[in-house]
Amino acid sequence: CLGQRTTGGTLQLGQATMILGNRLIVHLTLRVDLPLGVDKVSPPAALPRLPDYCTSQKLAMELEYLEASVSCHPLEVVAPREVAATGMVSTDLEGRAGETVTLVGWLIARRRAVTKKNEYMQFLTLEDLSGTFEVIVFPDAYQRLGALINGARVLRVTGKVKDRAGSISIIASDIAPIA
Repeated sequence: CLGQRTTGGTLQLGQATMILGNRLIVHLTLRVDLPLGVDKVSPPAALPRLPDYCTSQKLAMELEYLEASVSCHPLEVVAPREVAATGMVSTDLEGRAGETVTLVGWLIARRRAVTKKNEYMQFLTLEDLSGTFEVIVFPDAYQRLGALINGARVLRVTGKVKDRAGSISIIASDIAPIA
């Protein structure tokens, strides 16, 4: 009965029945009195088309409000030159065990751990344009680089590739925040 005209210049917009508990039944009807001589309610005029935000504005708002990026990968906006300068992405790591590489990635997870010697180390998960990669920051490197990691979202990581039973990671020797 949505939008039905009733007698006396009234427009009935909706009707609902609610059962509260097992005894009380409530019937609701929403009616609006129209001015005399008005036979129908017309929809509002079309809203004006606003210009779209630029990519960096969209990214900033998505990260602030959604805590995720949906319009593009953050590295495409924040560090495109740095990503291109490394000449390598995470999918290139396979088969490079023992080599020293440099990658740029968006920090998506971190976990701090304590060693048997009661020293701190950290495990980082970064994402680049082709996938994710793991970075291990052992205690000696963590003492030098730990403060640089905190608060940064984009990191340039240099280290040796380690392949342990098919699980590839980078043992960090240098980490630099970008942007």
